Amino acid sequence: MSHWNRQDKPGSAKPPASAQGAQTRDVRAFRAIQSRIDGIEATMPVIEKEADNHYRIAYARLAELDDLAERRFALIAALAALERRLIRAASPAPANGRAAP
Repeated sequence: MSHWNRQDKPGSAKPPASAQGAQTRDVRAFRAIQSRIDGIEATMPVIEKEADNHYRIAYARLAELDDLAERRFALIAALAALERRLIRAASPAPANGRAAP
């Protein structure tokens, strides 16, 4: 039998059964992995859109919180001024006739 009539001649013979089975498994594995990648890639934009929406809501709520904090500060300052006036009004006048500071 010549060298070119043997089954391992390039392009002329099928791979052995075990190699063919391994190749079939590899093709199936490739397709399964590619399918998982495709599923992940399809899900990513949806999650990104949801995250953007959550960030917009969070930033709006933080802006609202900042506004409330500013209002609270102004009200506390007004309350402190009223408290000082009430304390002065309730305090007896000094003996020298001068107003309390």
